[in-house]
Amino acid sequence: SAESPNVWLAKPEFNFGIIPSVDTTSGQSLGVLAALSNPKAKTIAVIGVNEPFSKETGEGFQRGAKEAGLEVVAYELVPASGDLTPVMSKIAALNPDIVAVGGHEEPLINVIKTSKSLNYRPKALIMHYGVTNPAFAEALGADANGTSGVAVWLPTVPYKDDLFGTAQDYVARAQAKFGHEPDYTEAACSASGLVFADAAKRLGKKPSLTPEDRVALKDAIADTDITTFYGPIKFEKEGDHYHDNIQPVPVMIQIQDGKTVAVGPKEAAAAEFIYPLPAWK
Repeated sequence: SAESPNVWLAKPEFNFGIIPSVDTTSGQSLGVLAALSNPKAKTIAVIGVNEPFSKETGEGFQRGAKEAGLEVVAYELVPASGDLTPVMSKIAALNPDIVAVGGHEEPLINVIKTSKSLNYRPKALIMHYGVTNPAFAEALGADANGTSGVAVWLPTVPYKDDLFGTAQDYVARAQAKFGHEPDYTEAACSASGLVFADAAKRLGKKPSLTPEDRVALKDAIADTDITTFYGPIKFEKEGDHYHDNIQPVPVMIQIQDGKTVAVGPKEAAAAEFIYPLPAWK
């Protein structure tokens, strides 16, 4: 379930990632947002927290913005803690349609608090990660409403397979067994079992495997091309995301009335995307 792109840059021969690396999910989410925006978003400012993973998320937002046809008017790296007033004041003066932030809960919360203190609200605010954590909305109360985030998988995705059934079926089974709704990491780990079973079936050999058979099993996993309740799984065989599954399109969520709901892409949406955001109250 590693999501740092640095894992795959090393081209690990016997490691495979079910969850797309964070630089791909953050970037792709902006394509979803741009497609949903009306009037069409044209400009964006990107903030990345200057620490591993969060910085890579910001870089993914920056690349994804360009691919989505958005003009990047600012790219700022900020410390994990501290006063964000200077950065947010600069961005407010540029008045981009979208502000995208890569980081965890504390800096994301600080971005919103600082924005409100400056009476500045962009038409869309998207953050990755932390927004899906209940602590985010609890810390901000009504001020969290309207904030968008990125989820790799949700129960509303339109995928299914012969073992787990639909995504909704999987959630019901996991809820019954473990007593809580599974998140995307749990779903991806379950899907890894489907990948292994598919590869082992194609290999056609039973344990114990010889060293040569294990290499052949690794090659069979590399050739995976299946659709599961979690989504499509097909591993990259070259490039910067070697052996990572970057097929799934991320689900964009938005906090509405204190609840996290899927708003895009349209086939996975449970509510309409609120855009542009209203002024602070």
